[in-house]
Order: sequence, then C-alpha cells, then structure tokens
Amino acid sequence: MLWNIYNFFVSYANVDGWEFSGSAKKSENILDRWIVSLLNQLVKDETIDLDNFDTASSIAKIGKFIDEFSTWYIRRSRDRVGPTAENGNDKEAFYSTCFEVLTTLCRVIAPLAPFTVEEIYKNLTGEESVHLTEWPIANESLIDDKTEQEMVYARQIVEQGHAMRKNQGFKVRQPLNSLVSIAPIEFCAGTISTIQNELNIHKVDNSVKANIGAASVTNMDFQITQALEDERDARDIVRKIQEERKKIGTNLDERINASLPDWPSEFEDEIKRKALINNLTKGEFSVTKI
Repeated sequence: MLWNIYNFFVSYANVDGWEFSGSAKKSENILDRWIVSLLNQLVKDETIDLDNFDTASSIAKIGKFIDEFSTWYIRRSRDRVGPTAENGNDKEAFYSTCFEVLTTLCRVIAPLAPFTVEEIYKNLTGEESVHLTEWPIANESLIDDKTEQEMVYARQIVEQGHAMRKNQGFKVRQPLNSLVSIAPIEFCAGTISTIQNELNIHKVDNSVKANIGAASVTNMDFQITQALEDERDARDIVRKIQEERKKIGTNLDERINASLPDWPSEFEDEIKRKALINNLTKGEFSVTKI
C-alpha cells in the first residue's frame, strides 16, 4: 500500500513537472491539514513506542496511518493532480503535503522496514540514506483534534450515504441532488466538498446540529432529473474513454482524438477536458493517438 502511494505520487509529479522547493507550504485544503495532523500525532506516538521498545504498538499505528493515507487522503486527492486538474495552487498544496508526509513517514518506518523506505526516501530526496537523517520531531501545533474529529463525522456520513445508495439501487456514478445530515458540529466548506465528491452529490445540508456522539444522514434525494442522467452519461463516457486509453497505451498526459455515437452536448467541454481529447467527432466509438 505504501509503495502504491509512492508510485501514484511520483507518476503524477513527473507528469506535472513538480519539484520540491525546499519547504512545505501551509495548505488550506482540509485533506492536507487532516493528514498532516495525523502525521504529527504518529511521530509523537512512534517516539514514545520505540523509546519503550514497544514495536507491536508501533507497527499497528503505522499500519493504520498508511491505510488512512491511501484509502482516504490519496483517493480523495486524485482529481487534484494531473493534466486535467485546474487549480494550480491546490495541486501545489497536494504535492508539497504528500512529499512531506512520505519523507517523514520513511524516517519513522526506517527502524522497522529499512530497505523499502530506503529506496523510496533516496528516490524522492536524492539524499544518501534515510538512515543518516535525524529522527523527526512532532510539531504539536499541527495536531488538530477538531479537524480530525470533523473528518470522522464526514466519513460516518459517507458510509451511511453509500449504504443508502446501495439499498436504493443507485451506483455512485449516478449523481444525486442532495442529502441532509446531522452532526455535533457544522462542517467547513472543505469537508462539505469532500462529502459531495465522495458521494457524487450536488448539495449537502449540514445546517442542523445535534448533541449526539456521531453524524448521520437523515434524508437523501433519489429523484433523478434529465440533467442528472446527462451528467451520469457524461461520466460514463469519460470512464469508457479512460479504459480505452489504457488499452492503447497512452501516457497520463497524452492527448487523443475520439469518436462517439452521441454525448450530452452541455457536457462536451468537460468530456474533452477530463479525457484529454483534442477532436471529438460523431461516429462509431473509437479512441486514437494523435
């Protein structure tokens, strides 16, 4: 899982021509703040565990962190990078944050998995060895309990939302209009956006707060309009083209020409942008390199 994270980071950093500038910039993206908070808590915990020779606890905490890093942070950040990502500042924030997390994580794991992290660290930094670096020191000012708890609530809503979709027979690729949730806190805009993107939903109403120990979804709108059907069809077209791109061996940033029997006209620009299409014409389905 760690190697897959590293591979994703390097692949897209190369495509985008990103290089580390020498210092990580503070990000406003809640996903970045969340993973940095978890990282500094991990460094703090690992220092205590390894000082006490408690490798069992140390390994368990590292495993949990890598799982969070991969299944939530990286997965929810995929659209932030690559040639189709439009927000340059957010792209820079992702790369800078992910580089910091990966290199710090290598230093933390080095006593326990010396060979794998040695290769990752040397390839990322160009330095002689991870084993010649100083042990990291946790920056406790970056440990943000509020952000961590907010993400816990967000993921509770996402889990329930996916379950409700499944019960109603709606796959995630079908956009929905809205849901209403309750939680002990009001979410920031970044958390709302994260829920929307994960559940493929246009609006999240989090205005009702309740003094409860968890967050929950109280209502989800399953009425499908023509606009939502067209949006789904556009997503399916992009997915189909991306699958064909892999079959013909295009690079991540390589542009193509495509032919389709039909497509929702209002989503033409989005289809062309997300699938890196130069010319889109009507006809039998085909994808060709330029």
